[in-house]
Amino acid sequence: MTNSNDRWKIFFQTFQESISPEKLVSDALISSEMGDAFDLLTVGKNALQMYLGGCRYHKSSLSSLVISPDYFESIPFSEKNGQQSDIVQLELMQTANMPNMVQFKQNLHEKTVFVYSNHPIPASGSFFAGKKAIEWLEAPRDGKQLVVCISGGTSALLACPPDGISPEEKSFVHLLLVSSGVNITKINTVRRHLSKVKGGRLFRIASKKYSKILVLALSDVPGDSLSDIGSGPFSPDQTTYSDALDIAMSIEKFPQNSLQYLKDGMAGKHPETLKLNEALEYNCTLEQKVIAGSDYVTEIAGKLFSELFEKSETIFMKIPNSQSAFFAAVERVFKTYTRNFIIIASGECEVKIPDDVKPGKGGRASHLLLALAIELHRKQIKFDLAVIATDNRDGNSQQAGGFISDSDFETFPFFAAEAIESLTLYDSASFLFKYDRFFSVSQKQNTGGNFADILLLRKVF
Repeated sequence: MTNSNDRWKIFFQTFQESISPEKLVSDALISSEMGDAFDLLTVGKNALQMYLGGCRYHKSSLSSLVISPDYFESIPFSEKNGQQSDIVQLELMQTANMPNMVQFKQNLHEKTVFVYSNHPIPASGSFFAGKKAIEWLEAPRDGKQLVVCISGGTSALLACPPDGISPEEKSFVHLLLVSSGVNITKINTVRRHLSKVKGGRLFRIASKKYSKILVLALSDVPGDSLSDIGSGPFSPDQTTYSDALDIAMSIEKFPQNSLQYLKDGMAGKHPETLKLNEALEYNCTLEQKVIAGSDYVTEIAGKLFSELFEKSETIFMKIPNSQSAFFAAVERVFKTYTRNFIIIASGECEVKIPDDVKPGKGGRASHLLLALAIELHRKQIKFDLAVIATDNRDGNSQQAGGFISDSDFETFPFFAAEAIESLTLYDSASFLFKYDRFFSVSQKQNTGGNFADILLLRKVF
């Protein structure tokens, strides 16, 4: 008979296989009408896995450009970024933190070009990648169709500042935007208008050569807008230089040179981002699909969770930034339902660590798990609870979240006291490890794709 721990770990393994970027890309290509005659460009934190998905589908030699975070840990930093690999350099990957290493080497195609870039802030590797993408799209090749796979991290990994803006200023603007507190939609509006590759500008280049372009996107942004995923290098954009300028002017210390560039764009001195009407005028068919996002991943988790226990009514929720607000929302659900139910929620609660506390191991997923489990235990509620970090890495730990049941507080004498202490010390992952209540992953399983945290809660009456 399978015990609770084994059931949870089987659930997690099945869940991870279901949302594998390699599988998602391969399945999407199978359902498409692309055939075998296409080139492949993958970029983002999932670039290598998405490339493997293309290899799984294509089988034969595939002309590809892969723009990935730098997985080489054994090469000095100055030699890694902006480095284009060849077949010989693949031997260095033996020590790389990269998923599916053996399979990757077996599926390598000779026409594949790898560029190792920078994340989360664009630097020399990012600017090399931007130029390389333009060169690669302009170069003559036999393929008449292009498949583009984009995932989270693309905005930093693929960068090319417009004329008049230095790489250093571009990096500074990126850092300023992500630390400004404005939402991702506004951040990407500005990034698209200060770039040679974002905002559909790569589509303009590629459309001169390809008869069809298929964009497959793994979304890490709310709403799954294709113009926001990776700042939309192949996607039409509704925003304007005027929109970007309004946002930029609201941000303190925004460089005057970049502000002037946006003003010049408003005056018609720089080309606008790609608009839908313009895209339709090209002799190139653009097809775009979001093959996975937060809602899709939440649905998959909910289905598997329902199968893990007896069928119960399912309630879908969003996790807000505020932990207290989420707990209040859960409490309202508890008061409404008088029979067994499960809650499936996605999002991330903000965790503020006091300046005088040196945190232990963990992140938002394990912290939320421990905090809610303690709260439910205090109210003497029978429950099964899990929180998953969908990028397979919760904060500074090598774990992907974990699971706790009300019975754990009865089985282990010091469980409650140690849980409270670990929460206070921001050391939730260490606690879950001690009691074998964590979802285990190796570095090679780090997906890089963040679909937000997924919370699974079953209440038993």
